[in-house]
Amino acid sequence: MNILSEKIITAYDSRKYFKDISDEDLTFEQKITKDFLNKVYDLDEKTYEEVKKSLSEKFSEHLVAMILNVLPEYEEQVMAIFAKERNKPSDEDIKFILDEVSKLIK
Repeated sequence: MNILSEKIITAYDSRKYFKDISDEDLTFEQKITKDFLNKVYDLDEKTYEEVKKSLSEKFSEHLVAMILNVLPEYEEQVMAIFAKERNKPSDEDIKFILDEVSKLIK
């Protein structure tokens, strides 16, 4: 097997790959994954895209994906996302992230 390309995607974005596949065509593990993604990441698509775009203006693609996968609600969760990064987020960045994510998890 050869890897043709790589792309960073979020869990929410990965739902699109399962959307048109019937459950009969999925393995047991894939069905569990599909169910999990549909339950946990049941977000408004328009708001999601707006938040993703807003976060992308300040952070790298990798960090945006991490933020959108975790959907942090607390400062400690944001700090955990940045734990392995060289640059730690400022208090303003943390507030910005929490404000943006709160739009998704109302």
